[in-house]
Formats: sequence, structure tokens, C-alpha cells
Amino acid sequence: MGKRMKVLKTNIAGLKGVWEELVPTHFYGIYGEPNSGKSLLAYQIATQYKSVILSTEDMEYEAFSFVRNRWGKEYKDPVILKARSLRSFLALLGLEITPGKQSRKFEIILNRLMEYPLIDDNGVMKDKELLVIDSLTSPIKNTIPSGRQNMEARAAVFRAVFGSLDEIAEKWEIPIILIMHESRDPASPYDAGRPWGGNIIMYSVKYFFQMASSGGTDWENKKVFEKKIRRRRFLGKGEDKDYHILQIKKDYGYI
Repeated sequence: MGKRMKVLKTNIAGLKGVWEELVPTHFYGIYGEPNSGKSLLAYQIATQYKSVILSTEDMEYEAFSFVRNRWGKEYKDPVILKARSLRSFLALLGLEITPGKQSRKFEIILNRLMEYPLIDDNGVMKDKELLVIDSLTSPIKNTIPSGRQNMEARAAVFRAVFGSLDEIAEKWEIPIILIMHESRDPASPYDAGRPWGGNIIMYSVKYFFQMASSGGTDWENKKVFEKKIRRRRFLGKGEDKDYHILQIKKDYGYI
């Protein structure tokens, strides 16, 4: 604490006017459909700085080795921590989970630990500039069953997690990138999607970036694509931002 906070440049032309820089202590959310490039985008930002990636999915970052060519001498290998289960994920954030009484309703008890790997003075975050969680929603979604009766348990976990993330961001004076699943209404073909997790996510993260796969047609037909954008923007709640094309295959990644 006390050092001058460092603003991180994303250095990705496709993000110009959207996410040109990441400000310390702020949260930046990336959400979208599967295989839309969320992890690759975060990885390209992270490998420019001294960073930690907390992976909660079966992600093989070796597949992104071509990013080294993109950044050249500026490339930095991130520290990668893996925590597939909710219990191990929460432990890294200083939280201990205890199952409640068995019933139709999923019940948990959360206890906060005084010390944990991401907050310890000489722990993994020391001298780091960025934390990426890939993904925030996966361990929660895979452990706590869906259903309205379990909304209280999910909300309790999210509140506790963001409490820890606030503490981590403030202590190390760093921005945090959060990758999330996307939620859509299956009954509405015009639902543009939103971050999975409900209001806690929306209140806690002020900057979101939604990613969508091109499907190989919309991006090539500009008139068709723009027509779909307008329809989604006008009918989708809160959809008032422009769409930005990020090319994946050219120039070793996003340009």
C-alpha cells in the first residue's frame, strides 16, 4: 500500500474506446457464449504484465502460446493457479465453506479466514499488477443447483467472494478481470444475454464486455449484422452500447 497505482493499457486496437486501460481496484467483467474468445482476450491482456490467472475450468493455456509472438519481448508468463471445485476456489479467496442441513434447499455456512494465498504479504500476489479469474461463475454454477430455492445460497457466495476481491484489489492496488458465463432467456430469440449470477454481479462490476461468436456469417454480411444489432439493442434491456469486432485469427489475436 502507499505506492502509486499503475493504470494498465490493454494495447488492443479492437478495444479502443471500450477498454483502453484498466484502472486499479476496479473490476472488469468479460462474459459471453462458450468459445467466443473470453479466455484468449483476458490472456492477451494479462501477458503484458506481472499477473496471476486463477483458473476454475479445464483450460489449457498452452494453446495460447502464439500470444508470445504478439508481444515479443514484452510478453510475461502469468502465474497460473487452478481451483476447479468451489471449496478450493473459495479457499484461495480466504473463505471456508461448510454444507448446511440436507434438504431440498441448498444451504451453506461461510467462514472467513484471516490469511490466505491471495492476500498474504509474501504470497502469490506480491508485486503483481493484475489478477484474472477464469471463470468466476463456473465453480458456483457447478456446485449450487439451479432453482429459485437456491438463489439465497448463490447470492451469499457471490457477496462473500466480492468481499474478498475488494480486499485483494485494495491491498495490492490492482485491477481484476472476471470472466463469466452468459445467461439468456431460452424463450426469447431477441435476448442479447447478460452475465450469469444476478444482481450481485451487476452491482459489483461496473465495466462489462460481452463477446459473441460470429457464426461465420453475420460478421461477413454487414447489413444483416447491423440489422440484428439494432434489433437486439432496442429490445434487449440495457443494450445501448456499440458492438466492436475483434478479429481472432489475424495478427496472432485480437487487433
